[in-house]
Amino acid sequence: MSTAPALRRLALARDGVITAAEAREHGLSRASVGRRVNSGEWVRASSGVYRLADHPVTARTRTRLAALQVSGMPSSPDLRPHGGTGS
Repeated sequence: MSTAPALRRLALARDGVITAAEAREHGLSRASVGRRVNSGEWVRASSGVYRLADHPVTARTRTRLAALQVSGMPSSPDLRPHGGTGS
């Protein structure tokens, strides 16, 4: 089992993080998400929030996970501070 290329690209663009809503938008059922977690392909970070197990846990990954856990809002594609360059 592997993550569909389009969903993997989305997760990689978001520091390895994917939400359940994003997975559903890409055609995955709750059971499919559960299988990915059970297989070790994804790691459940919190309710409805996952990360790719093979993606390094960077400061940006931790920031994105924390923001999603606190806000419950959909993943933002850009976590740079206002006016930041992202470098």
